[in-house]
Amino acid sequence: MTSLRGNEWSMRGLGRCGRAWAAALALVAAGCGGESAPVDPGTLESSLLSPDDYVRQQCQGAKTYAQCSNCVAIALNTLYASHSITLTQRKLLESSFRQFDCTAQCVKVTCTSLSANCGTPSDVCGGTLASCGMCGGGDACGAVVPNRCGCSDNVQGGAETDVDCGGGTCATCVLGRKCSVKGDCASGACTNGVCVQAAQRVFVSSQTYAGGSLGGLAGADATCQTLATNASLGGMWKAWLSDSHTSASARLTHGAGAYKLVDGTVVANSWAGLTSGTLAHAISLTESGGAAPVGNTQCGGGGFLTVWTGTAQNGTATFQTCGDWTNTGAAAVWGLASATDASWTSWCSGGSCAWLSPIYCIEQ
Repeated sequence: MTSLRGNEWSMRGLGRCGRAWAAALALVAAGCGGESAPVDPGTLESSLLSPDDYVRQQCQGAKTYAQCSNCVAIALNTLYASHSITLTQRKLLESSFRQFDCTAQCVKVTCTSLSANCGTPSDVCGGTLASCGMCGGGDACGAVVPNRCGCSDNVQGGAETDVDCGGGTCATCVLGRKCSVKGDCASGACTNGVCVQAAQRVFVSSQTYAGGSLGGLAGADATCQTLATNASLGGMWKAWLSDSHTSASARLTHGAGAYKLVDGTVVANSWAGLTSGTLAHAISLTESGGAAPVGNTQCGGGGFLTVWTGTAQNGTATFQTCGDWTNTGAAAVWGLASATDASWTSWCSGGSCAWLSPIYCIEQ
């Protein structure tokens, strides 16, 4: 045999450890996941295989990055634990071992399951989580399969419009997340590529009612829902009414988005705007887009677009609510459907709860 030259190893270069070295690595081969037959120490000596060459033979059949790396680690640990090697020899051995590229030895097999190829580095060709999402059940490693790792990998991928949401394949996105169409958003509203609070619609009823015969808040809410359903508006609706127990502010949704008429005209930009005392536009259209009806109240001499409310501009209850909307002999407060100041909800009081007026309905 020749002596050690440069980075080349020979059996005698390791002195008395030569055959022991070969034998130790031969014993390791069975636990390395390799597919090559162990090399006999005699063959190692006659062929002048370096430790790096020997490990390559034993570990090149490893099918995963982790299996290959484990093979190399076992060899080093076994050698250090069982044989006397100088520090200089150890450094040379480690240098030689590190020349073996486990990543290159990852066998390009067909992936067998999603979980086996999207879980840990040991299960992915190349040994890195960057491959996650590129290989799945029945696909060849390296095949591009968008969003393969599903919608919980904390990465925006495939058709997703933001991290783990949107695109029609994952859950809808919450407010503030990116979107392409309204269907990407839980709110159903996408503006300038961002999910925003959907607008809530408002209308004044096309029919008039006696305030004392509305059937309480529940009856008025049911009336709004029926009107919206018959007009094919969809959604959930409640009346802008308060009683002696519950205010409109307490029982209605406080929308962060705009409040709009059924034709899209903005009434207020938010709940805060709706209850500020100033509207951007009067609530003057019915559920079908028609003009508000005129009741028979005598407020202001009669002929005005009065609306039952029992509610102040800030959404709190007034002191007159037609006996909680069940008593035609009681008194009430009306708003004015043509107004954009605080009068839209509090314009006239007293009168008779047997008079007829429409009600405001607000989408929830």
